[in-house]
Amino acid sequence: MSVARADLEGTLRALRKLGLMLETDRAFPSLVALMAGGPVKGTWWAHPLANEIYMTGMRLMDLPEVMFIRLLSGKMTYVHQRLWPALYAIACAREQWQLANLPRTAKSMLKSLGRRGNLRMDEIRSSRSAKELGADARILEARLLAFGDDVHTDSGAHVKRIETWESWAKRVGFSISNIPSTENARRELEQLVSNLNQAHSADATLPWQTPARRKTARRG
Repeated sequence: MSVARADLEGTLRALRKLGLMLETDRAFPSLVALMAGGPVKGTWWAHPLANEIYMTGMRLMDLPEVMFIRLLSGKMTYVHQRLWPALYAIACAREQWQLANLPRTAKSMLKSLGRRGNLRMDEIRSSRSAKELGADARILEARLLAFGDDVHTDSGAHVKRIETWESWAKRVGFSISNIPSTENARRELEQLVSNLNQAHSADATLPWQTPARRKTARRG
């Protein structure tokens, strides 16, 4: 337990300092590289510390000051709460990059989400497969049109859930009284990512910065 606690405290200190951390990446700061002592080639699940990495990641994302979302380069990203106001401002802006060429089925899911506040994939009545519904949910996540996570069902299974950012803010107790302008929010995140890219010879991108975002979102 003491080793896991030290791992958790170390990753949290790093996240507090950096603001953003990928789950895994060859260059950008990541949980896997931090715990493994450097970038891991191939799947990190084959690494000797895979179980410790997984458990630390689970504990990290459960902390009240940590958000875990699809953000940088279409990959799962840990976001410290000091960046939440900027992220919230951008997510709620409904700008062109978020809505352009949105698939019809994803538009329909977004409309239903707006009415209900949150959607669990296993509760959607549809002729479409769970895989197809999950793909639309990931598109909405990648464009920051929804916050997504997994929830445990009564049977113990994991099910994808998406919710509006307003619903998320209410659920976690996040105050929206001091949200920056969208322009200032973008500038803050772009500068941070640029600095981290330069410092680590990385090339991570925010969702509005890359024309390949739609392809990435569909791949999941």
